Parts: sequence; structure tokens; C-alpha cells
Amino acid sequence: MSWWDRKSELGLAIWDLHAKVQAVDVQAQAKGKGVMPAFGLPIPVYVPATRSAVCKALGTRLAKLLSGQK
Repeated sequence: MSWWDRKSELGLAIWDLHAKVQAVDVQAQAKGKGVMPAFGLPIPVYVPATRSAVCKALGTRLAKLLSGQK
């Protein structure tokens, strides 16, 4: 039996080009644990999709920010 931790992080910055300052900094992260039993051939049973989860979380935060929500 084998397992591993997986973590993905993304961030984005929105700049005000007229004032030449960073207006917003948004971060998102996702964590998961992969599992692989070894019954002869090692086959991953569960591999967390952290990249798609963190992209979705960052997109949701950006949409809320642009719509005026916090």
C-alpha cells in the first residue's frame, strides 16, 4: 500500500494600470491524498484532481470579486 499527498496552489493579481498599483491579489489552493494498493501491479486507485479543483476555486473567487461580492 502506498499513499501520497498532493497540493496545488494558484494565484492571480489584478493591476490598476492607470494608478500603476496592484489592486487585488487572489490565492487558491487544493489538497488531496492519493492511494495505490500493490496487489502484484501497482495501480493508482485514487488520484486527487487538485489542479482542476484549484482552477475552479480561483475562477469562483474571481467571478465574485468582479461582481462586487466578497
